[in-house]
Amino acid sequence: MRAMLLLLASLATAAAAQDTDFERVLLADTSGSLTSEELSIQREGYAATTTDP
Repeated sequence: MRAMLLLLASLATAAAAQDTDFERVLLADTSGSLTSEELSIQREGYAATTTDP
C-alpha cells in the first residue's frame, strides 16, 4: 500500500509540471479479496473509462 501511495504521489508531481486538459488514474485491488463478480465489475469499469467520450 505504501508503494502505491508513493507511486501516486510521484505521478501527481509529474502531472503538475505540465499543462493537461485530462487526467485519468486507474487503481486495481490486488489483495485477492475480490470475488470473480467484483473483478468483472472492475474490468468493465476500466473498459468504460477508455471508451466513454
